Amino acid sequence: MEYNFKLTLEEYATALKFISEFDEKNTHVLKLIKKVIVGSWLIMSIIYFVIYGFKAFLVFGVLAGLIVLLLFWGLSPEQLHKKRLRLVKNKVNKNPDILGWQSLKIEENSIIYSFEDNIKKTNLSNVSKFFEEDSIIVIINNKGNISALIPCSCFQTPLDREKFINTLNISNH
Repeated sequence: MEYNFKLTLEEYATALKFISEFDEKNTHVLKLIKKVIVGSWLIMSIIYFVIYGFKAFLVFGVLAGLIVLLLFWGLSPEQLHKKRLRLVKNKVNKNPDILGWQSLKIEENSIIYSFEDNIKKTNLSNVSKFFEEDSIIVIINNKGNISALIPCSCFQTPLDREKFINTLNISNH
């Protein structure tokens, strides 16, 4: 089976989301930032309460609380997706080849994924799992790296998509 496709802006943004989610360091840093923000807010609130009294504590607590809410809003998945989509549009404007033709070919024992003059070859036995989200299928190898991705729009029928997924399922057993 061979599939040739071009990713849309939305699909490319979704692919970047998967790549960033599989970067454990990035996820860990984001969680750490949230903990530091909340921790520093609590510590500063207590310091204000001890030094300046209850009225100053209320003023500081409310203002700091609003700032924390704004920061969490800025780090929400929806806001991150909007930022990611904006970055993708800027990348595409600078390099339109990013959304160029890609291909995914399943041979007897391997998946060959070609994009932007790069070729990734993965044995089907090394496919550990796959995800289907936002009309894109992302294939993960046993090292936890993305081996390939394919938009669901390149399948002509739902049956073709099921055959593809079954091929991946068979390789996992």
